[in-house]
Amino acid sequence: TGVSGVKIIDRPSLAELTTLRLGGTAIAEIRLDSLEDCERLPEALSLTGGSAHVLGGGSNLLIHDGELPITVVRPLMGSRDANGRPAEPEILGTEEGPDGTYTLLRVGAGMRVPFLLSWTVRHGLAGLEGLVGVPGRVGGAVAMNAGSYGCSTAPLMRALTVFTPERGLHEIGPEGWKAAYRHFSLV
Repeated sequence: TGVSGVKIIDRPSLAELTTLRLGGTAIAEIRLDSLEDCERLPEALSLTGGSAHVLGGGSNLLIHDGELPITVVRPLMGSRDANGRPAEPEILGTEEGPDGTYTLLRVGAGMRVPFLLSWTVRHGLAGLEGLVGVPGRVGGAVAMNAGSYGCSTAPLMRALTVFTPERGLHEIGPEGWKAAYRHFSLV
């Protein structure tokens, strides 16, 4: 079933959506394949019921067994292109910084972090080494400010496109978020 192009899956097995293969059954799964799908999310959630929980790659999660009163929202933007192949980051240009020239990329929340890292290596880009070993998706890396060896996700970002029911889709810069060790929130 769907709402104006948003794919809704009834009673998904959460074990199939997590890396540890644990979890019961949700009321529904709403897949967001494009930014435009976010605008239709409130309508989709009103049809499914339950409390909404965002789930990316399902890493670092222990989910209860049984019937769960939740609807899983999966932001898969940037995971696949129109032909079903893994989507690639978009090169936006360069920016001069204190340590040299930086290449700016646009990356979807649904892109897998290991794919992003291998893509940057193939294109001769550096700077994301602190994300090596992060198993999930870019959206999850942002949500938990993932990283290692003194590197975190938030300082690597220049802007985010976010969706809130109050404002819809909008772009924010670093002044619009707060980040700390393994913490990220909008302000």
